[in-house]
Amino acid sequence: MDIRIICYALSLLLLSTPAISSEIKRWIGEDGSVHFGDTPPHSTDTTLITPAVITTKPASNNTLQNSLRPGERRMLQQYEQRGRRLEKGKRESVRNHKKREQKIAQMEKKCHYHRQKMDDLKRKLRSGYIPSRKASILQGIDRHRSSIRRYCNH
Repeated sequence: MDIRIICYALSLLLLSTPAISSEIKRWIGEDGSVHFGDTPPHSTDTTLITPAVITTKPASNNTLQNSLRPGERRMLQQYEQRGRRLEKGKRESVRNHKKREQKIAQMEKKCHYHRQKMDDLKRKLRSGYIPSRKASILQGIDRHRSSIRRYCNH
């Protein structure tokens, strides 16, 4: 199969060679029309044509900035600055939103913790858990209740 590909590539190369190496000639026909080709009629005068070589500038040299007038250039710069500010604002907004979500998650975690601790203390109080420690259990319930107000009402 490799030989077929090589033969195919060589045949394409050989077939395209005359088109590459041929000259372009110009002649005027009997009716006055201009003709171009590589084989003119033998009885006519021909002129050898050399194709013009067109060079292009790289995209970096051919920017919109170079073709603008000063007022247009200033407007374009202002537009680009506004776009950069909007992008910066969006990034900051996303960053602030993430911080806010993290803070809310932390508060919910603390809220859950303090509710759980308060429920444990209430359960101990109801079960008659060490009557001599009733005052410290009530202080713990009050402490967790104030924490619940702080973290659960956001």
